[in-house]
Amino acid sequence: MILRTLTAAALVLGALAAPVHAAAAPQLCREGYVWRAARPADKVCVTPATRARTLADNALKTTRWLDDSHACEDGYVWREAFHEDDVCVLPSVRDQARADNAANESRQVRAKLWITTNEHVVKLNGSHYNVGQVKLYVRRADGDLVWSGVIAAAEFAGYPGGSWGKKTGLPHCSGAPNAYARAQDAASGRWSVKVPLRVGC
Repeated sequence: MILRTLTAAALVLGALAAPVHAAAAPQLCREGYVWRAARPADKVCVTPATRARTLADNALKTTRWLDDSHACEDGYVWREAFHEDDVCVLPSVRDQARADNAANESRQVRAKLWITTNEHVVKLNGSHYNVGQVKLYVRRADGDLVWSGVIAAAEFAGYPGGSWGKKTGLPHCSGAPNAYARAQDAASGRWSVKVPLRVGC
């Protein structure tokens, strides 16, 4: 029993001491968040402190089971960060896992981009960026630059992550697309997809 307790304590200290870098979630989590890593495929974005706690709980997994059924000792419940997650944690930690799952979309850098028109002028819009600088480009199909700009993404109700909207000054043209718009999240370097549009009416 003493050996088991000492081994478990060593595992916890090792997990807490392990460095947590933003690079753990390259171009996917917004600044200030990292992958939770409750299992290798877990890409839910959480704070570094939550990730450290997750790794520590994983290290203690078998020590908190009562038997082979994986029932938890008194005072613990299954974390349920994902389906069939049977790591035993405090109830408050399970609540945190559920909250993190629900908030995950707003914490991701998906670099979404869409086009609208405002008074017959092309307007670029985006969500799921870091709060901060976003670089904008409109290029012809051959790559020649038509227009570029910069805008600061901010948090607005109803739009996940940092969002923004910027009028380009380019007239809205009908017809087959001959160009595309693209945006880049400056903090992560992540690009949006190319969104087709028509320039040169």
